[in-house]
Amino acid sequence: MKAIKENNTIQIYSKIPKFYNNTPYYNTLPNDKHIADGWQDVEQPTFDSNTQRLSEVKEDVGGVFYYEVIDLNADELQAIEDAKIQLEKHFGIQF
Repeated sequence: MKAIKENNTIQIYSKIPKFYNNTPYYNTLPNDKHIADGWQDVEQPTFDSNTQRLSEVKEDVGGVFYYEVIDLNADELQAIEDAKIQLEKHFGIQF
């Protein structure tokens, strides 16, 4: 994934867009141009979605975009268990 900071907001894209800043075929320009314009890779941490979640995307002082891994609290874990019980009860879905 790629990201760029625009108007103090980090915009995330699956890849460099084909059209950007009124430039067609922007994705075919050299990577140096993308970096000069502020595009960076988004670091993708590994995490256990059963017990953790990702924060909103953040930017460090070096301009690297990343997610923090956050452990789910007891209330969030209970809500997941309750949802699983409801799905099993109403739709027969087994987890």
